[in-house]
Amino acid sequence: MLSNGCKKKEDNDNPAPVSQVPTVTTDTVSNITQTTATSGGNITSQGSSSINVRGVCWSTSINPVASDLHTTDGNGTGTFTSSITGLNPNTLYYARAYATNSAGTGYGNQVSFTTQQGTLIGIDSLKNWFYAYHQSDTLKITPDFIVEGIVSANDESGNIYKNLYFQDNTGGICISLDQTNLYTSYPVGQKIHIKCKDLYIGIYGTAIQIGYPYNGLIGRIPIVMIPSHLFTDGLPGLPPLPVVMNVGHLPGLNNLTSLLVAINSVTFPEAGQPFVVGYGSTSRAIADSVGNVSSLVAYTSPFATFSQTLLPSGVGTLQGILTVYNGQFEMIVRDTTDLINFHTLKKFH
Repeated sequence: MLSNGCKKKEDNDNPAPVSQVPTVTTDTVSNITQTTATSGGNITSQGSSSINVRGVCWSTSINPVASDLHTTDGNGTGTFTSSITGLNPNTLYYARAYATNSAGTGYGNQVSFTTQQGTLIGIDSLKNWFYAYHQSDTLKITPDFIVEGIVSANDESGNIYKNLYFQDNTGGICISLDQTNLYTSYPVGQKIHIKCKDLYIGIYGTAIQIGYPYNGLIGRIPIVMIPSHLFTDGLPGLPPLPVVMNVGHLPGLNNLTSLLVAINSVTFPEAGQPFVVGYGSTSRAIADSVGNVSSLVAYTSPFATFSQTLLPSGVGTLQGILTVYNGQFEMIVRDTTDLINFHTLKKFH
C-alpha cells in the first residue's frame, strides 16, 4: 500500500540568520589644527544586532582599525561627531568611522587629512625664547609654537581667578584667560595644547605667563580667541606629581615657578587664625618644624572657598602652585586637600 506522507523540509528551507556588521560612512575631516581635528560618521544600518560602540579610528598608515587610536562616541545608529586629539603637527593621517556589534566591526570609507604646521616645544623652551628675544615685558609669539601639558591648578576653589596653571616635564606656566568657571572645561589632570602663534608671552609681577596685551602689559586672552588657541586632548587623567622639597632646605625657586610643589615639615606661626583677614588677599608666614620662618608665604584670595578656614596647627606638608610676585615667592593652595597631615582644619566663627 502506498501512502502520501508529509515530506520533511530540508534544513536550507529555514536558513540560520546571517550575521552582519554595521553599515557606516565617514564624515569629511574639519577644524584641523596642529594637534586636533573633527570628524564623525553615519550608521545607516546596525547590521544583525544592536551596536555596542562607535567612533572614529585614525593612523598614519592606510586603513586604520578600531584597535588603533580611536574615539568612543556612544552607540546606536544615526550620525555622530568625533573629536580627534593628540595629533602631531604637519602629519598626514588616515581616518575611518567604525561601529561594532556582536558580529564584528564595520568601517566607513577612508578619509585623509594633514595637520597644520607647527613646532611642538617644551614650556621651558618657550620661556627661554622669551628671554632671548623680548625687549619689553610683553612679546608677541610669531613662530608656530605649540606647547602641551597637564593642568595642575584652575579656578575651582576661587583662590585662582581666570588663570590656568599647566606643566610638562620641563617646567610650568600660567595662561591667563578672560573666562570664568575654567575648571568645568579644564579640570586638574586634563591634557591641553596651546597654539601659541599670535598670542603673547610676558612678565606679570616677575612671573612669566601666556596671555594677551592689556594697556601695554600682559593680560588675559579674550574669550573669543580661546577656542582657536586652547585645545583639550582626551579625557582628564591623573594630576601631575608635585616637586617635593623640605621647607628648611629650599632649592633655587626661580626654575620651579608655576609648578605644583609639595613642601614637607611645614608649620604655620599664625596657626588658629583664618587664612584671610578682612576683605583683601592675605599672605601667611610659613616656618619649619622648629619655627624658623621661610622666605615663602602662603597666599590666599578672599574669594577662596576656604578663606575663613583656620590655619592648621602641627607639622605637615603644604602643597600648591609655586608663584612669584614682585620677587616674593608664594604658595597658592588650590583647596584644603593641599594641607596634608596637619591637625584638624576648622572654620573661623
